[in-house]
Amino acid sequence: MKRKTNIIISCSFLVLFFISLFLPVLKFSFGFELNGLYSFFANYSSIILTESFMDYLKVMLTVISPILLVVLIIWSFRKTINTIPLVIVSLVCLTGTFSWLFRYSGIDVLQFGYYFWCLLTVGVITFNFLKIFKFKDVETL
Repeated sequence: MKRKTNIIISCSFLVLFFISLFLPVLKFSFGFELNGLYSFFANYSSIILTESFMDYLKVMLTVISPILLVVLIIWSFRKTINTIPLVIVSLVCLTGTFSWLFRYSGIDVLQFGYYFWCLLTVGVITFNFLKIFKFKDVETL
């Protein structure tokens, strides 16, 4: 893949990440709505309220997932990426991102911003894996 194409795609991921921070993510039945940034801070502050170690791990998984997505976006700027760290970070990031489907009882609570976040996460991970396997079709973009 050409370096210029890599930088353009990585910069677009970075812009989409910042856009996702301001999209509505959660809407509760009493009319309260949270965007991506506020939901991150709400999850971060819920670490204090955990009572068991398993609850702490669940909350940490949702808190660390945006941080790992930033790491994956930074790695997308690189020309080469190590496979094993990419696999581990990708699995933890995907698990944390999709755990919201099980954390909130109804799908009607999750808004457009959450699904945008999921697609962004899958897109960044796919792009990084394409760079590892160096598909020739990607070079024609």
